[in-house]
Amino acid sequence: MTPRPPPHALKEALLLALLYAAAAALSIALSRQPGSVANLWFANAVGVGFLATASRRRWPGLMLAVIAGNLLANLLQGLPPSLALAFLPANGAEMLLAAWALRKVGFGRSGLRTPGAMLQLLAIGAIGAQLVGATLGAATLRSLGAGDFWSMWQRWMEGSTIGSISLLALVICLRRDDPALIRRDLLDWRALALGAAAAGVTLLSRRTCRFRSSTSRSRFSLPPSCWS
Repeated sequence: MTPRPPPHALKEALLLALLYAAAAALSIALSRQPGSVANLWFANAVGVGFLATASRRRWPGLMLAVIAGNLLANLLQGLPPSLALAFLPANGAEMLLAAWALRKVGFGRSGLRTPGAMLQLLAIGAIGAQLVGATLGAATLRSLGAGDFWSMWQRWMEGSTIGSISLLALVICLRRDDPALIRRDLLDWRALALGAAAAGVTLLSRRTCRFRSSTSRSRFSLPPSCWS
């Protein structure tokens, strides 16, 4: 597998800012009650995917892009600046910890095309770092009087975990893999069949089942990310 050459640093940062803002705005619009924690959070998966596949020399610029995207999405949704800023430390710590740990265990040397590599990615990038992010985020918001610690911790943990399981592997594959390999995987009959099945189950569940929250709905549409 031949990895892609690294993009220009400024273009990479601008792309990350736009993608993070879009993912954050989508997550907020889909799942969050005003002024609270999103039930479904895709944005950190985008940030971790970029950080884990970029040189550490680019991390400061990429983190500035994440901050800009996060603030933009929250402010456009009408959050007060103080509350929009309150989300930054926990989100930043979660993404940096996940990216650092993934690089520390050397996930990039073998890619994501083995079951062991995928389990490692999910354990570190979709569960382990989220424990830290949820704790910091809930504590920060609790100190601002935004709600109960444990309810916010649960929503943060659940939303960020589901978002990362859904998107992180896909972001990393798109960043690392050769375009020809990606096209081959997307046209693989297994990917097409499972994609159609996931879409069908999602549409059917929305018509026939009642859910208490948007997080429950999201569990029916977790996409397959990479194929060997």
